[in-house]
Amino acid sequence: MNRWFSTPPSPALLSAWPAALPCSFKPSSLPGPGRARAARLAGLVIWLMASSASAQSYLRQFPEQARRGTLEVTAPPVVQINGAPDRLSPGSRIRGIHNEMLMSGQLLGQQLVVNYVRNPQGQVHEVWVLSAAELKADRKDRPGSEPKTNFRFGSDPQPGAAADVPYNQLPKYKN
Repeated sequence: MNRWFSTPPSPALLSAWPAALPCSFKPSSLPGPGRARAARLAGLVIWLMASSASAQSYLRQFPEQARRGTLEVTAPPVVQINGAPDRLSPGSRIRGIHNEMLMSGQLLGQQLVVNYVRNPQGQVHEVWVLSAAELKADRKDRPGSEPKTNFRFGSDPQPGAAADVPYNQLPKYKN
């Protein structure tokens, strides 16, 4: 009787157990050391080629509100985005080109092109360092970090108007 079982195992189970083991496994059935090394090397090469090909074609998807800019970490959590002083939020995440987490101290003094998202308090919360392929990717729907407005001033050029019209020849505001 075994201490793990309340009843002893059945003899049928014990007799079937050795038959389930691969008893034909003998060192002589393995390929020679040269063939085994070549097979391992070929497998490694195939794995590396497949992983590098998939990593090259992978473009990360960024949130709609993500803006593009140049990030420089001056003294964490103080950073500069597009040359203007800014601040990282508590718990901010900086992701490298392979989506690994980076600490802000690792990036001291480096100027990196990034996509970033701000938290509701206006601090930089999520940052993605961009790879060369992501820099080339077209961003027609999000042209950059310039502000967008839903209003126009009377002095703004009208659609279709020449931008070099002298001020005294601009259309007048009507009351």
